[in-house]
Parts: sequence; structure tokens; C-alpha cells
Amino acid sequence: MSPRGWPAGARNWRRLLSGNRLVTAGSGGSAAEVQQFTAELLGRHAGERQPFSVIALRPGVSAGAAPVSAIEIAQGHADEVASQVRAHIRSGDVLLVVSASGHRHALLEATTAARAAGATVWAVTGAAPNPLAQAADEAICINSPKPQVREAQLIALQAMSECLASALHALSEGPEPLR
Repeated sequence: MSPRGWPAGARNWRRLLSGNRLVTAGSGGSAAEVQQFTAELLGRHAGERQPFSVIALRPGVSAGAAPVSAIEIAQGHADEVASQVRAHIRSGDVLLVVSASGHRHALLEATTAARAAGATVWAVTGAAPNPLAQAADEAICINSPKPQVREAQLIALQAMSECLASALHALSEGPEPLR
């Protein structure tokens, strides 16, 4: 996939590569998907490359409490997720939210907190229209039954990882050196 692909091509990847953070959040089964995506971005790419800041939000962990399960995230914890966004997101950062339904209150609150901080919001959701896709700056909406939405979300996240790898390569060889 080309780095010019979603979301908004090289300009967004350049923002992340210039030092802004990518913060990820999901609920239910999507929480596991964003955890895997984050792990790939932190350790998957071989060879020398610019450091890349990516944080997966996990309610219950930052507060020192026992980690919250994916089911508990789906059932609530909106204030805690939004609080973590406020703690980690800065202007220019990107929040990626993933939800098969696009209706999770916790992720909507996180989106509101990110936008208030001046961050860009990307969403990967089920069928549009849905509140999460509407609240995001850019969204991939998958119009399929829920099990297929989850499979397509994995493919979309993998494609985003490949876009980042391509952007890293293209930007490192382009006229503007990475800093």
C-alpha cells in the first residue's frame, strides 16, 4: 500500500515521523487489535529508523489499578479512557480509535478529549453512519456483519502499518531528511 493511501497520505505520516505521537484505543475485541497494531509499530520494523512514539491506552493500568479487561472497557470506563487521552495527547498528535460498532461511549469521550487538545482523530469502525466515524477527522467504515468487520479491521491496521513502513522509507530517501 502506498504511503499516499489512507489516512490522508504522507502528510499525516510526516506529522508522526516528526515527533508527534500516535495514541491508540479500542474497546471489546477491537482493544486487542489496537494492542497488536501498537506492538507492530514499536518493534516490527527491522533496520535503522527514526524513533516513533506510539502509545496504546489501557484503562486501569495508568492509575495503578489492576488492568481492565476488554469486556469492561466495552461496558464503561469512559472517564478513565478520556483521562488517559488528556494525559498523553498533545496538539499535533493523532488518536486512532477502533470499534466494530462505532458506538462506544468511552471512545467517543476519548475522541472529544483528543480534539479539545488539538489532535487529529482517525477511526476504523463498522458501517457508517456511526457516531465515532462522524466525530473523527478521517475514518475507514466497514459495511459488513460484525465478525467480518473485525477481520477487515485487522487488514486495515496491517495496511496502515505497511503505509508507515513505506513512508519511513520514502521520507528517509526524499529531499527532506528525517530529523
